[in-house]
Amino acid sequence: MDGVLVWRDLCTYYDFGGDKEAQATSLLGELTKRKLLYNSPGGFDMYYNDFDVKCQELDEIGHPLADTLKKTLFLQGILDREYNAVIDHCQKESYATTIDLLRAKARSLGRAADRARRVSNYQSNYKARRGPKQDENDEDIYDNPSTFPDHVWEQMTEANQKWIMDHQDKDKEQPKDYGKQYSGKKGETNQYKAAIPETDMKQLKEQLKQELKDELNATTEKNKKVTIVDENPDDKPQSIWRTPKNKK
Repeated sequence: MDGVLVWRDLCTYYDFGGDKEAQATSLLGELTKRKLLYNSPGGFDMYYNDFDVKCQELDEIGHPLADTLKKTLFLQGILDREYNAVIDHCQKESYATTIDLLRAKARSLGRAADRARRVSNYQSNYKARRGPKQDENDEDIYDNPSTFPDHVWEQMTEANQKWIMDHQDKDKEQPKDYGKQYSGKKGETNQYKAAIPETDMKQLKEQLKQELKDELNATTEKNKKVTIVDENPDDKPQSIWRTPKNKK
């Protein structure tokens, strides 16, 4: 195992042309690029492990970082707003205490070693609090107004944020889903209308049949009544137009 580490250090040394200053600059740049978002793969543990490995590599090449600088860089990379309260509390704490407090917060959120997340923070936390085998409703799903990454949400204008939140509020007002209800056309369903009870459906059919029957009878009776009109009734004047007689 020592041989593997020596070979790694040797490769790193020659990659930078033996320049430890350049290597230290590269490692410091990697430290500043690391970010912890609400959906970061691996959660807090992976974020901390990667950060700690880079710090150890800086120690090995003779460019150790002070604990105050470590803490500053570490906190700057945490963009998940769930940690904001702990970060504020850690401003006066040591680097080691800061790591312990943040790890405890990550465990309480269920993100100490989590996979990539594609849902809102509150939705996942609510699952953990309520336990498995519980169905979610619309209020649980829409409780968190934003499912965007924090850095994307913060870069939006207030108008864009308001537009998104207003449309999510309108989505809450949509009728509940009562299951797929067929509209009569093949392949089409209506998910926002409840099914008509069977008894009401029978009454509706009977009503339609009766209305159709009444309309048909009315049409038949109307056709039976024929009014004979005299060509030249006494109470009407003769036409002033006369048909010319055919000449023999």
